[in-house]
Amino acid sequence: MFRGFVIWVALLACFVQPFFAQSITGKVVNQELTPIPYVSCVLLKLPDSTFVAGATSSMDGCFELAVPEGSYVLKLSYIGYKAKELECSSGDLGTIVLEEDVRVLDEVVVKGEAPLVTMENNRLTYHVEPIMQQKIVGNAHELLKELPSVISLDGNTLSLVGASSTTICISGKKSHLNMEQLTDYLKSLPVEEVKKVEVLYNAPPQWHVKGAVINVVLKKKKNYTLNGQIRGEWANQHRNSLNASGTVIASTPKWDLDVIYRFADQQSVDKTEMSGIHTVKNVAYEISSTTKNYNKGNKHSIYASVRYKIDEEQSVDFSYNGQISPEMTSKSYSRNTLFSDANSINVRDNNLHNLALSYTSQKGISAGVEYTNYADAGTQDMEVYSGDSFQQAFSYWRKQYIDRVTAYLDMSHNLKHNWVFNYGANYNYVNNRNEQRNEDLAGSGENDYTRTLEIDEHTAVAYVGFLKSFWEGKLSLDASLSGELYKYGEYEKNALLPNVGVTFVPSQKHVFQLGYHTLRTYPTYWQKQDYTSYADEYTVYMGNPLLKPARTSNVDLTYVLKNKYVFQVSYYRVNDFFIDQSYQMPDELRLLYKSFNIDYTSSLNFTSVVPVRIGKWFSSNLIFSAYNEKYKSNDWYGYQYDRSKWTGTAMANSTFIVSRKPRLSVNLMVFYRTPTIQGIWDLESNWGINAGIRYSFLKNCAILSLQCNDLFETIYPKTKVRFESQYQDVNESAYRRSVTLSFTYKFKGYKNKQYKEVDTSRFGIQ
Repeated sequence: MFRGFVIWVALLACFVQPFFAQSITGKVVNQELTPIPYVSCVLLKLPDSTFVAGATSSMDGCFELAVPEGSYVLKLSYIGYKAKELECSSGDLGTIVLEEDVRVLDEVVVKGEAPLVTMENNRLTYHVEPIMQQKIVGNAHELLKELPSVISLDGNTLSLVGASSTTICISGKKSHLNMEQLTDYLKSLPVEEVKKVEVLYNAPPQWHVKGAVINVVLKKKKNYTLNGQIRGEWANQHRNSLNASGTVIASTPKWDLDVIYRFADQQSVDKTEMSGIHTVKNVAYEISSTTKNYNKGNKHSIYASVRYKIDEEQSVDFSYNGQISPEMTSKSYSRNTLFSDANSINVRDNNLHNLALSYTSQKGISAGVEYTNYADAGTQDMEVYSGDSFQQAFSYWRKQYIDRVTAYLDMSHNLKHNWVFNYGANYNYVNNRNEQRNEDLAGSGENDYTRTLEIDEHTAVAYVGFLKSFWEGKLSLDASLSGELYKYGEYEKNALLPNVGVTFVPSQKHVFQLGYHTLRTYPTYWQKQDYTSYADEYTVYMGNPLLKPARTSNVDLTYVLKNKYVFQVSYYRVNDFFIDQSYQMPDELRLLYKSFNIDYTSSLNFTSVVPVRIGKWFSSNLIFSAYNEKYKSNDWYGYQYDRSKWTGTAMANSTFIVSRKPRLSVNLMVFYRTPTIQGIWDLESNWGINAGIRYSFLKNCAILSLQCNDLFETIYPKTKVRFESQYQDVNESAYRRSVTLSFTYKFKGYKNKQYKEVDTSRFGIQ
C-alpha cells in the first residue's frame, strides 16, 4: 500500500501540468534613495482585483512575492508617503521611489519603532537590523540568543520557548549537525550574512523537519565578493580551552565558494555526587560516591561548498563537511563508601565525512542526494583499589561504523485561485556496524565477551499538501499528510502523520496561528545496541535493542499582539516515550542505567514573551511560562507510576547600553524555575545568572567579548528519587561555571552560503 502511494506521487510529479510560480521583486526607497523598511506590498490580480499575496519590505527596502503567471497590480503604502500602484506581471521591478506626503508630515510627526516580529508567509519573522542597531552581535549564534522567543541557559544550546523540541534550519534547509557542531557553525557565520530569522512551530513536510523550527535566512547577492572572518576564543570551565576559526566567502555572478575551518583544543572537568539507600533482599545499605571526570581533546571542522547558478531560477550545490577528532581522553576518578575506589581512562576518536549534491529551481523543484560516513572507536581501561594498590579490573573496546545515504524530491506548484500544491518523497538508508570486546581481568575472564552486529535501517516518506489563502489573505490554511515507513532489522512500522496550520490576521496588530502536527522520533543507534559498560564497581550502563520509536502529537495556539508581544498555549503527548533513568536493582548492589519506553509523557504549557525597552539604553526580553508535565508507565521494572506536576519558570535576558561611541554593552540573563519532575525523578528548584560585556570597535569590524555562564553554578538542578524502594540524591552542579573571552574581526561584505550540514543526533556513543 505504501509503495503504491509513493508510485502515485511520482507519477503525479511527471504528468501534472501546473502554472509554475514566478517572482516579483523590487526595492522601495525615498526621494533621497534611502531604503524604506516595512512598506506594505499588496498584490492584486487583474481584472477583478482579487488578493494574491502580501509582504513587507525588509530593512534594505527589498521585497519578493511568488505568484503564478498573470497580470497584477502592486500597491505600496507606508505612513508619511503617498501610496503607489504599479501594473506588473513578473520579474524585477527595480528601484521604486515613494514620494513624501507633505500634508501628512506637516500635521503629524510620526515617531515609532520598527516591529520586532511580523507574520510573513505564515511564519513569525524577526528582522535582523533592529537588533543589530540596539545590541552588539558578531555572529549568527549571538543573534539567535537575542531573539525574544529563544532560550539559551548555558550560553550555547538554543531552544524555542513553548516547543517540545527545536530544529535549526539554514535558509529553509534542515541542519544535519548535532547541537555542538551547529553551535560551532553559527559562531563562524557573520551576522551580516543573516537577512532575517523565521520561527515555525509547525513546519510543513517539505522542510524535512520534525516539530518547531528556527530558520536562519541568509542574504542573496549577485556581485563579485571576496570576504572573510577570523575568530579566536579562550574558554575556561575549570580547565583552559582554545578555539580558532576562519571563514572565506567568494562569489561571482555564476559561482559561489564558501570555506569554513575551525580548530578546537578543549578541556573541561565535571563532578557527580550521589548518596542513597539501596535495599537488597530487605537489607538497606547506605551508599555515597563522588566521581570526577577530566576531559580533553582536539577537534578539526571543515566545511566547503560550491554553488553554480545556472540562471536566475536554477542552481546546483555541492558541499563537503568533515568533523575529525583524532584523540579525546576522559579520565574518571570514583570514590565510593561501600565499594573500592576506581580509576578509569576512556580514549576515543571519531571521524565524519559528508558529501551532498542538490538542485533548486524557483519553479518549485528541489532535489538532492547525500552520503555520510561516520566512524567512532574507543577503549576503556578500569582499575579498582584492592589491598594497598590499584589493580586492573577490565579492558573494554568498541567501534561503530555508520554509512548513510539520503535522497529527496520536493515539488511545489502555484495553481489558479491562489492554490499552492505541494508533494514529494524522501528515502533514508543506514548501514550500522558495531564491534565490541570485553576482557574481564579481575574475574580471570569469567565475563569476557566479543560481539559483532550489523543492521540496516530504512525510512521512506511521501507526502501531499496544499496551501490556500482566503478573505484577501487574512486567513490561510496549510495542510499536508505524510506516509512514513520505518524498518530497523526485523522491526517494521508504518504511520500516517497529519500536519495542519491555520493563520488568521484580522489586522497587523493581531495575529493568530493554530497548528497541529504528529511526528515520530527514534533512539540513537547506540541506545539500541546490546552493550554493557561500567563507570565503577557499582554503576553499570546497558543498551536496549527493544527500544521502539516514539510518536508525538502536538497542538499549539500562538497570538502576537502589536508585532511585539507573543502569547502561546500548547499541548503535546509523546507515546512510547524513551527515558533513561537510574534503577537500584533489588537482588544485587548494582545501579543500572538503561533506556526504556514508557506509556507516555505529556505537557500543557502557557507561555508569554514580553519585550521591554527603556529609552535607548536598556532592553529586555521577559519570558514567563507555566506548565503541567505528566509521566505514565504501567511497567517500569515491574513498577507502575502516574506522576504529574505544575511548574513555573521566569527568565529575563537584558542588555544595558553603556556607550554608543565607542559601542559598549553589558548583557545579563537571569533564570528561575520552580521544582519539577522527570519520570520518577524530582528536580529541585533552580536558578542561574549569565553575564557578559561586549565592545565593538574599528567601525564595528572588531568585537571583543567576555562572557560568564552559570555564574554561581546553580542552573543544574539537584535530583531526588523517593519512589517505592528507590532512594537517591544526585548533584551535578559543580564545575559548571564557564568563562569565555573571544575576539572577532570581520571583513565586511560577506557572500551568503547555503550550508548543508550533517545529522549526527543519533550517532556516537552516549
